[in-house]
Amino acid sequence: MQVRDSRDIVAFLPRHATSWTKMVELARILAADGRFRPIMLVTSRSIAACAPAASLDGLEVIDVADRVVGPVEKAVADLSAPIDAAEAQRRPGKARDPHLAWMRMRQSLRSLRVWRDELGRLLGELRPSVVMVPGDRELEPVAPMLAACRRRRIPTIICASNVPNIEAVRLARAGDADFDAGPDAPWLNRWAKRFHPRQVDTSGGAPMLFSPGWRTLALDRAGMLSPNPWVQGGGLADHVLHHSRSRLDIAVQQGLDRNKAVFVGDHTIDPLYRAREERSAIRARLEKDYGLDRRRQLAVLSVPNDAEHGLCDMPTHLTRLDAWMAPLVRAQLNVVLSLHPKSLPETYRPLAERHGFVIARERLADILPVGDVFICSCSSTIYWAQLCGIPVLNMDWLPYRSHHFTAPFGILTAETPAEFEVCLERFGAGEANRGLDAHAAEIRAESLFDGKAGARICDFVSTLDGTD
Repeated sequence: MQVRDSRDIVAFLPRHATSWTKMVELARILAADGRFRPIMLVTSRSIAACAPAASLDGLEVIDVADRVVGPVEKAVADLSAPIDAAEAQRRPGKARDPHLAWMRMRQSLRSLRVWRDELGRLLGELRPSVVMVPGDRELEPVAPMLAACRRRRIPTIICASNVPNIEAVRLARAGDADFDAGPDAPWLNRWAKRFHPRQVDTSGGAPMLFSPGWRTLALDRAGMLSPNPWVQGGGLADHVLHHSRSRLDIAVQQGLDRNKAVFVGDHTIDPLYRAREERSAIRARLEKDYGLDRRRQLAVLSVPNDAEHGLCDMPTHLTRLDAWMAPLVRAQLNVVLSLHPKSLPETYRPLAERHGFVIARERLADILPVGDVFICSCSSTIYWAQLCGIPVLNMDWLPYRSHHFTAPFGILTAETPAEFEVCLERFGAGEANRGLDAHAAEIRAESLFDGKAGARICDFVSTLDGTD
């Protein structure tokens, strides 16, 4: 495989559609800079579905899914059938029996080692200066890629850092015996807790493992276990990009080595900055393109992806959204729906048409700043609205009740559709705007919100050279 030229190769390793979208944005920035040759690595068939769009935009894509998946499947072939049979008999929420957990550990260990060796051979052919990863925690292909990069002394960067949120991790895993680290936990969990105490969090009361015991022990034996998986950057990655001083401080409090942190700003919100600068023109174009009533206020609604994320089935998700959207009709707002990258427009089009809403073709970052109000469900994009001084209505139906989705000014939270209707009335009365402008100015100052994060990332990457 010959891919060398005068530019430094930067390899991107997305793990799912969300990280693919964020990484493609950065790959385009690096390509436009001129010093780099970004290459998107496709390591799974699900990621392969994203590849054609990137190729059409001129980005290079290398599909190594078959190259890796074949050897992995061969390595675990003798364990796959008995594991599948045992998993089919396991009741939801119940821990795996000791024999099944032991087989899972052996299967995971073999898989991790094959992934590492195959990715190592790929790195030998590409000889990248840097590898970009979406995190440094537990799963393939990230953990084995980090191990392979360490062997070859290739720098790695977490380029899609998010809000440090242990509460959300705990909530998603609550009640699942596979993560239990208490005295009655499965024996591999207790073994993992004994020898790897930093894998356990007790902030919510009951001790919880970040990964099931069988996976924790497999990662350890493979040399891929994150010393502190509860914070992005606590593992084997060399650097982690950050865009907020306060959030960086939170990550450091949770165990991040500050020397790993690179404070450059967030390249994904460079378009947000530009849209904010061009707010009036974009607002006029949206009103024209979507036939919106100029006399009405504009609500940008980031549609939650609970069903796509596996938190519920799609009928439950759509029924719930239907109930929450009804008050928006009565409030007589223009409502533009922004879908998550995992979501399909045809899934939500009947819901939008029933309520008289439109589905945006533009990215959220390109339209959020033009709204009069931003609506979402416990999303990290609340921070985007705060940067732009846009009031937020937060639909907290689980509820999370997390301090990560609150702020001194500008956020009204509801846990039921009835409360949401009250929040809409309070927004209409101007309550959500009080003190928001000054607060927004403060967080813009501490977030390097100037549209130049991409340029700073390029300059940082240019200082690294990991070719062996």
